[in-house]
Amino acid sequence: MARLHQPPARGRPGRYVADPRRQEQLFGPVPTAQEALAPFTDELRTAQHR
Repeated sequence: MARLHQPPARGRPGRYVADPRRQEQLFGPVPTAQEALAPFTDELRTAQHR
């Protein structure tokens, strides 16, 4: 029986599995997860909860 699902590639935490060099040429440096989420966490920190 053929395997229909393969588990994701296991890379080192915090590292990219794909080679982002071409994307970096087109879109600029690839942000880290922390950099990408910072605007959202800042907004949550300053939100007025009722």
